Parts: sequence; C-alpha cells; structure tokens
Amino acid sequence: MTLRPAIRRYVQVFLIVIVPINGAWLFEGCSTKVVNLTDAKQAVNNYYTEGAYEKELHAVLNDARKDFENLKLDKTSVIIFDVDETTLNNFEQIKKYDFGFDMKAWEDWIQSAAAPPIVQMRDLYLEIKSKGVRTIFLTGRSQRHYAATTKNLRDAGYFGYDTLIVRSPEEEKVPASLYKLKKRQEITNAGYTIVMNFGDLESDLYGGYSGIAVKLPNMLYCFP
Repeated sequence: MTLRPAIRRYVQVFLIVIVPINGAWLFEGCSTKVVNLTDAKQAVNNYYTEGAYEKELHAVLNDARKDFENLKLDKTSVIIFDVDETTLNNFEQIKKYDFGFDMKAWEDWIQSAAAPPIVQMRDLYLEIKSKGVRTIFLTGRSQRHYAATTKNLRDAGYFGYDTLIVRSPEEEKVPASLYKLKKRQEITNAGYTIVMNFGDLESDLYGGYSGIAVKLPNMLYCFP
C-alpha cells in the first residue's frame, strides 16, 4: 500500500520544565539548555496567554486545511488525531499546578472529562467529517481512561469518529513513539490508508505511516 510522504510541521520549542510535586519526578522537557525555572515557566505562560500559541496554531492548521483540500480520498482513507494538546486543551489544569505534575491530580482531571476543545482544531475536524472521511483518535491514555475520554471528546464536540484507540495494560510502558507507530501500522495492515496524522509531539508522528504529518504547537511537555 502506497502512503503519502510525511510533511512535518515544526514550531519553535521553549525549554519545558515540569516541577516535582508530592514526590513526582522532574521532567526536563525538550531542551538541554539550562535556564532559570521561574523564567522558563513565565515564558511558557506568556506563550499561551499573549497570543503566540493561537497565532502558531492558526498558521499550522491553515496549512493543514490546504493540504486536506488537495488530498485524493477514497473509502479507505483515514485521518488520525491525537487527544491531549491536539484536540483537547489541558493548559489551565497544568497551569493550576504551576506547570508541575501530580499523578493523582492528573488522573482525577482525565476522569472528570472536563478538558475543553482546542477550538481551531475542532473546527477543522468538523470540516473533515463533513467530507465523509473516516477519523480515528489515537491517544497515549490508558484503558482505564477510555470511558472518560469518550465522554470528553463528545462533550467537546468531536462527533462521528470511527474509533478511539487507547493503551492496553500490556502497552503501558511502551514508549509513546513506538506504541503509536505500531497502532498506525495495524490500521494500515487492516486495509486503510492514513492520509493525515495530527499530533502535538514528535512521538505522535514518528516512524511514518502518517500520510501528511501535522505537528501542532505544545510547549507544556514532551514524551519519547
């Protein structure tokens, strides 16, 4: 099966720092450059609250919209969407903990199914669905999050998708890049052609089987 070549969309990367809370770990993020922690957190906050994020997102999704309009689609065509920071927005929850990470708080947040949509992404998603294209959500969330994620996507306005793929218990410790690559390979082997893949991290797009790979901005965290 012939897949369209991947087109990567890159954005400027700040230093991302996750502060240990209640015994959780320090996450070094996407840069090895050492900066003042307060300055790093302020830079991330400013990026999201002063318009830079919206501007970057608008540019990326406008390019994606043009790419979508030029696709040759058929009944096997499918488009992949990540969940966190691609279709659902967790910024306010992460900011609430001063850009730190508390496992229980994060679990409670996911189970609350309260994350708002990334509105520009939802608008593009609905445009894609209006063309009758199959859509799949592929997330690094776990099986225990399936029901809450389904509700959250529905409440956020993501209707009509074909399936939601989450990690099985056996896949919990598999690196995100390898887990998602394997799932895209399985989708392809089932006879579908992945024509686009939307994600906010390089691990969402790694390894091919993505068609046109669209990288959304995320300055909050990264996973291998």
